[in-house]
Amino acid sequence: MKKALLTLLFITALAWNAAAQFSYVSGSFHSTNESDVATSGTDLGKKNMSAALTTYAPTRNDSEILSGIVRVSFKNVANEDIENHVKASANPSHINNIEYRKNNQHATEAWIHLDPGEDITLDITVDGIGSVRIPGLKVASKHMYALEVQSAETLAVTFGSNIDGTVIYLDGQLLEGRTGTGDQYVKKEKTTMGSHHVKAQVNGRTREMDIEVAKGHTHFDIDMKKKHTVDFRSNEPGVELWEGNSILGVMPLTMEVDEGPHSYSVRKTGYDDVTHNINISTDGPRQLDIHKSKAIDFYALSNNTDYRGADVFINNERRGTTPLQLTLPYGRYNVRMSAYGRDKSARLTVDDNTASRFMLKLPARHRRFNPFDIDFHKREFGLTGGYVQKWLHLSDGVNSVGLNYFGEEKHMHGFQVGVPVQPIFGYGLGLNTGLYFEGYFADWTEPDYYETISMTELCLYMPVDLLFRLPLGEEFSIFINGGIGIDWSLGITCSQEGYDDWEIDYGDDGSPNRFNFSAEFGGGIQFKALQVSGNYQIGLNNNSKIVDDGITAKIRKFSVQLSLMF
Repeated sequence: MKKALLTLLFITALAWNAAAQFSYVSGSFHSTNESDVATSGTDLGKKNMSAALTTYAPTRNDSEILSGIVRVSFKNVANEDIENHVKASANPSHINNIEYRKNNQHATEAWIHLDPGEDITLDITVDGIGSVRIPGLKVASKHMYALEVQSAETLAVTFGSNIDGTVIYLDGQLLEGRTGTGDQYVKKEKTTMGSHHVKAQVNGRTREMDIEVAKGHTHFDIDMKKKHTVDFRSNEPGVELWEGNSILGVMPLTMEVDEGPHSYSVRKTGYDDVTHNINISTDGPRQLDIHKSKAIDFYALSNNTDYRGADVFINNERRGTTPLQLTLPYGRYNVRMSAYGRDKSARLTVDDNTASRFMLKLPARHRRFNPFDIDFHKREFGLTGGYVQKWLHLSDGVNSVGLNYFGEEKHMHGFQVGVPVQPIFGYGLGLNTGLYFEGYFADWTEPDYYETISMTELCLYMPVDLLFRLPLGEEFSIFINGGIGIDWSLGITCSQEGYDDWEIDYGDDGSPNRFNFSAEFGGGIQFKALQVSGNYQIGLNNNSKIVDDGITAKIRKFSVQLSLMF
């Protein structure tokens, strides 16, 4: 009866295995406790060191009793399809743990810890591949057993390479066909899963490798290009070496490089990216330099004005006409500008300190002296500080007198700071304008009480003048100007010791106008960046609220300025 039952179980297992992708390798189940790693020649005798050093899981119902281990190895299955993908059950035993280890051939095994017993039926499943049932196993506590299962599934495998005409050997067998650089592959049907040895040959070169065939891993591209050892260097430290969108490293850098054409980019913060197209055919160093560059605007000056259309030559190579912007790598250059036979040359050094504007003054057209043929260096705006006086000019048509706001025959003294703007349009004609801040101060002492009242007035002033400047040299000129001056008073504050400060409102009786317009004229001298000038203003509108009817009160001003022009 027992024999019939075992036969039925065996037939059932065979039928179950026939529907699965796995089968039990007949006779592979055996104890390994007295084999594997031997220590013969010592007084220890022959002993399995793996079994002795392994930690066995405790059983389900009695922690004092330890499991036995069935070491399951898989044929025709890739390692990646085994680890963390094995499931097992045992009847009437119990699975306590499954762990994964590599054997001496680096193949992954599933170590199944199960309760000891007899007539155990072990079911093993690998996700996505198949299952197998092995009946009639006998497992003892703290004993180790070997068991092999194999998959009957095969896969079609393809091989390609980056050299036309490559032949492929798989496990020593020459495969039909040759690889190509396009979609031309060598194919091997019915290839078992797991490890295989591949040898590729082309143009006298051979490459051998081990591959792992698995589901989703059936195509293998083999690099057959000849390699060269190349030392990449640059003229600067810390330069990155790129190929395509991938960084290869920081130079100096030694690499194995495929033979053939390559396009490398070199990059460093603060420098221009540079592309180097080179053909690798030998070992040795390759110099891939990088540089900084700067955008320079080139201008020509003729007859005191910008000249458009002068030819620009950089190191004797024509690069365009003025005005011209060029981006030049750091270095030294010979620059020449030419217009109708009038040439001017100079040296240009491009570095961190180089200005973005480079100008050459072309020779004058005529031999005889003409001040407007002088290549005068125009400086059209700057910063000004100056001294200024202001008073009220009172007149009844016959007599006149100059008074301050207190009615004394004194001038109010003050300061002037601002920004002059003096563009030149051509042949000496230009404009004198800008914006200035002014402060005026005056004191008055009461005759009876000897108490002093101090007054401060703050103003804005803007000239709108026609200017004529006469160049006497490249950095020296004289000028005159005349036009309208506009004064805008911001406020008058009075103070007296022992009293709070008070303000005078413009427009009230006894107060001056807030706005005054004047006819003005002046002149000055400019040498390089330094300019000295003077200006006189004659008021045009009457400050009627500060005087009685029949009397006019018009502003008069005189100023001296020292300016730094740019």
